[in-house]
Amino acid sequence: MAPKRKKKTTEAPRGSDAATLIAQCPRAALEELALRMFDQPGSVSRKDLEEAAAACRPKAPKVISVGDDRKGTGAFDVVSGDVLARILLALPIQDRYRIAICVCKAWRRLRSAHGLFTVIRAGGFDAGARRTWRKDALRIGPWQEHAFDSSAETSAASSLGLHRLVQWHAHRDEVHTLSLATSCGTRSYLSADAVIAAIKDLPKLRTLALNGKSITAKVMKARPPCLATLKMLAVGNGCSGSPAQFAAMLGAAPKLESLAASDKLCTAQSLGAAVRQWRAARGGGDPLLAHLYLCGYDHQNFALINQLGNWLPNLETLAFRAPAYQHVWMLGAPQFSTFQRLHTLRIEGMAGYQTHASTEQIEQLTAAALSACPKLETLQMLHGVAFSRPPPIPGAGTAFRTLPPTLKYLAISDIVLDSESLSVNSLEVLRLNNCNMALEAAQIFWPDLAVEDFEGTLARIVAPKLDDSDDGPLIPSTGGDPGEPPFHFGRFD
Repeated sequence: MAPKRKKKTTEAPRGSDAATLIAQCPRAALEELALRMFDQPGSVSRKDLEEAAAACRPKAPKVISVGDDRKGTGAFDVVSGDVLARILLALPIQDRYRIAICVCKAWRRLRSAHGLFTVIRAGGFDAGARRTWRKDALRIGPWQEHAFDSSAETSAASSLGLHRLVQWHAHRDEVHTLSLATSCGTRSYLSADAVIAAIKDLPKLRTLALNGKSITAKVMKARPPCLATLKMLAVGNGCSGSPAQFAAMLGAAPKLESLAASDKLCTAQSLGAAVRQWRAARGGGDPLLAHLYLCGYDHQNFALINQLGNWLPNLETLAFRAPAYQHVWMLGAPQFSTFQRLHTLRIEGMAGYQTHASTEQIEQLTAAALSACPKLETLQMLHGVAFSRPPPIPGAGTAFRTLPPTLKYLAISDIVLDSESLSVNSLEVLRLNNCNMALEAAQIFWPDLAVEDFEGTLARIVAPKLDDSDDGPLIPSTGGDPGEPPFHFGRFD
């Protein structure tokens, strides 16, 4: 039976040394503490470090105030404000709006509740990658919760509807997240002017996700108040702006910590220009950007990726689509600059329309990634499958035979593995998808690992039993009734 993983605690371990706490703190928080230390000597303590580190961990839901003077809400009249707040926070966002706007007049007073309506999502956000790669619970950074959540939509089917929705909020300064999809197919729902007006009316935005044909140069040239303090930005593959205009927009957000952008906008030239503007705004200091996801269908060459370690030394998580076309690979193997702080790396989309990467290319790419990331803890290699007449998927070769001692989590998709493809080293979790190997076989080959599929299902087997024939495979046996299935699966909670 595969060992169960322990649940990660959100509390800082007792006795953590200062170096560990500092490593857990984001760069922006450390800079604020350093400035306070110089302005007010002796005002920074270990407790301040612990609080800054704790800010990066999952937070409990905020306390909201719905008031206790409700009448006409039926059985909810006798429900305390605290209990009602918990119920409302557990509902999807669109249901909260529906209750406060559509049910009846007695519920409309929820409009004035503090902390209840802090997220506006009008349409989903398409990152331009296979949906299964984002439904597999492979965490690639902080984008999953906000920018790519297309299940929580608020109806705003017109520019006037979006304006009314924003103006409906009694506490617009509490809205911290805005996600807008301006079009569906060839039909546009929201104009560029409506998008600009909505962003300007929400001065305290910290997360902004934009997609659709109405996200034009006009939107990218606008300078809303929130841009100077924006923490997270996601720009989808359907936007109409140019890389130069996108670079100017990025340069106006020097406090950006998370960026998800289409590779047709975020090129080596545009991101390089933004990095220069960030450094100038910070007096020559390194940019704060810690999380970067390059999505889309245009397939980056290695010109941008090779420079990221030098441009963004504070980068902690990185995800990008590798070149899928053979002429790009022929220009030379990747030569990544060193990522000093990177702990999570995701490489996807190596398959083209009718082409796959070769085993040698998988080896080169993996070797370059591992050598450039001395603190890597999570690696996700997701090759993909060609759309038309796919050739055989590549083998792993020697790509995973020398894993670094820091690596704890490895996910592999559409790459052939065998019993000698992997050296466990310090690895704890292995996730497989379409690797020409059953979960049970992988658990036999590497019994010390928690082997899962991309849905989080563990391989659960009993002691293996050899077949009588010499050339037969190693098969696990349940030892139960003949009618029972040979393997049992259980959800990993």
